[in-house]
Amino acid sequence: MSGRGSDMFYFAVAAVAVSLAGMVIAGTALAGKDFAIPTILMLGIGGTMVLRGPLGRALARRIEGGAAAGLEVEPVLHEVDELRARVGELEERLDFTERLLAREREPAPLPAGRPEGPDAAR
Repeated sequence: MSGRGSDMFYFAVAAVAVSLAGMVIAGTALAGKDFAIPTILMLGIGGTMVLRGPLGRALARRIEGGAAAGLEVEPVLHEVDELRARVGELEERLDFTERLLAREREPAPLPAGRPEGPDAAR
């Protein structure tokens, strides 16, 4: 993802983080240390479990900026080069065909010789 979609993703992550921090701060202010310590421990354990799973691996790949889903770049570039070569050959063939069709064809002249038929004896 690039551009606006990527910006929205990071905005959503930041909004969730700020919301969780706000909840912990509000709970601590209202309930004191008895609320803060278990909440921070539960958030830490839950966050660790989530980030160790597939979601965490996907986030790590996204942060690293790696290739999407194991997509190798070299074979794709090689295939693009082959396709460019084929398109070039097709362009040459099309140009040749257009030149052949554009040429004005003149009818072949009749061969010189004696006329044949009923009037030929005269």
